[in-house]
Amino acid sequence: MYVDQLKPPSHPFPGPWPNNGFSILRICKYCNSNEVENEIHFLLSCNRYDRIRKSLVEDIISKYPDFNFLNDHNKTVFLFNSIDAAICGNKVTSFTDERFSLRNESIDIGIVN
Repeated sequence: MYVDQLKPPSHPFPGPWPNNGFSILRICKYCNSNEVENEIHFLLSCNRYDRIRKSLVEDIISKYPDFNFLNDHNKTVFLFNSIDAAICGNKVTSFTDERFSLRNESIDIGIVN
C-alpha cells in the first residue's frame, strides 16, 4: 500500500496527536478541512476523494452493513485488517491507487491548497 507516502508523524505518539506545533506541518494540502493528513483522513474524510471513496464504502456496506456504524478509528482498523481479501486486498488497494493517481495529478497541475 501507499501509506508510507503519507506525511510521517512528527513523533512516535500512538494516540491523537497533541497540538505541539508540528502537526501544522502535516495538514492535508488536498482539501480545506485543516485536518492532519493521517490514515483516517486519507481513507475516510479527505473530501477531495469523496467520489472514489463512495464506491469503496458502498461495496463494504453492502457486505458488512455494520461498517457504517463504526467510528473512524474502527473503520480504519477494519479496512487494514479485514480477513475479507476482496476488501483489504482489492477494494482498499484500488481506492489507494486511484487516490494517489488523483493526488499526483493535482501536484502535477498545481492544484494543491
